[in-house]
Amino acid sequence: MLSKKARGQSAMGFSLREKTATLRAQSAMEFLMTYGWAILIMLVVIAVLFYVGVLNPRNVTPDSLTLPAGFSAHDYRITSSGRLQLDLGNGHGNTVVITGLACSTESNPSMTGMSEQIPSGEHKLVTSSTTIYCAGAEAGAPYRGIIKITYHFIDSDVEKEAIGDISYKIPTSD
Repeated sequence: MLSKKARGQSAMGFSLREKTATLRAQSAMEFLMTYGWAILIMLVVIAVLFYVGVLNPRNVTPDSLTLPAGFSAHDYRITSSGRLQLDLGNGHGNTVVITGLACSTESNPSMTGMSEQIPSGEHKLVTSSTTIYCAGAEAGAPYRGIIKITYHFIDSDVEKEAIGDISYKIPTSD
């Protein structure tokens, strides 16, 4: 009969294979525990940032107004009451007559009639004589909608339509 050492066991009764497996298991557990705690701490930090409002998507919405070619927005604003103030530029190469304007979250908003001429290469505050309200606008909330413009060139009566996208953080008060 073989002695314990001959069978590959130590004096305490453990084989080298069992000892290696135990050390590997302990190493794996330490690895999982260390990274587990690190991931848990990161999740807690992210949750606190969301709770405080730092990572709130409402706070990081950029203000933007995108119009089709030929038009530009030199300046724009939506007041706390939802009134649109739009300084519209004309780059069509011909004088443009704005006949209607709408601001809404709907895809087909009702137009407010107007008659504003903008010479080629110039810009004008088109909402100075006509009040345009952005449908669905709430004070202190982010607004995402469309700007719809109906127009024609001064030497033509063919009605055209331009649609742009607006994103704006409406102030709580003016």
